[in-house]
Amino acid sequence: MTDDPTTQAAETSRDRVRRLLIAPAQERGMRFRRGTDPDAARRMLDRLCDDLAYLGDDALRPLAEWLVTHGDGADRSFWPPVVAIISTAEAFQPRPLEEFPGLASWFMSRAGIEARDAGRLVAELLWWDRKKRPPLNEREKRMIAEKASEMGRRVELTEDKLAREVEPGQDAREFLAWYRALERRALDLVEAGDSKRREGEAA
Repeated sequence: MTDDPTTQAAETSRDRVRRLLIAPAQERGMRFRRGTDPDAARRMLDRLCDDLAYLGDDALRPLAEWLVTHGDGADRSFWPPVVAIISTAEAFQPRPLEEFPGLASWFMSRAGIEARDAGRLVAELLWWDRKKRPPLNEREKRMIAEKASEMGRRVELTEDKLAREVEPGQDAREFLAWYRALERRALDLVEAGDSKRREGEAA
């Protein structure tokens, strides 16, 4: 047998979650209640792995620490409900909005166009990624607008320095790349909505 990585099967997303979350919890005593059907237990863990496959390694590792301290039962050793694990995972790393078509449709509506035209698109995406809901009151809308303004100024300053061939610094470069990646995600949703509307008008 060889340890040459080129001869080994690539690790799947499900395998990665098992390695970083499920296996460490099991090694520390996490188990199912007596009488749990083995097939049901396996399906539950498979579904959990699939639901959490979006998490990066840096989120899975602390989630594993949370898991072993929040088990069910008197000795905290039984698997907690899947919904509790998934909701806690959101606190470590929000699931991308694109994986919730019903929520992402907000950006595909005219509300997405308005956010784009007002320069709020990235701030709106960050809000929706984290909260999975629209802002509910004027205070929350103001928070989004202020965040958008703050980030917009930072982008403008960084791009101005780059245009003048002035080094803005590594932090500024990383922020700009992060911001543009989020902006691209949001614009893809807005443009998909535009395309769908045009198709409807042409039909």
